[in-house]
Amino acid sequence: MLSVKQLSGFMSRKAITLTLLLLPIGCLLWQWSSLPPQVPMHFSRGGADSFGDKHMLIGFVLIPLLLYAALPFMYPAEAENDKHRQIGTGVMIFLSLVLCVLLLVGILASR
Repeated sequence: MLSVKQLSGFMSRKAITLTLLLLPIGCLLWQWSSLPPQVPMHFSRGGADSFGDKHMLIGFVLIPLLLYAALPFMYPAEAENDKHRQIGTGVMIFLSLVLCVLLLVGILASR
């Protein structure tokens, strides 16, 4: 059984993780009205070489959250799978932060 201290630590880690995973969605919603209808999707040395509808960004920002939600099904709660879950959570948080940076850089560059 978890003690109150362990439970509060677990809940605070969950809250921080979910906040970081929801951050790209917040960034996208924050700037949605200022985004042009067509946004760059791929860049090369010469600049943007592929464009897509801005609605495609919704899928991009949901990927880390959906993968995080799938982790318990991919790695059931067993002691040997705890390490895999931690790695998976770290990867999802990293991906979420990268998406935030890319969204913000793209928005600032388009101004």
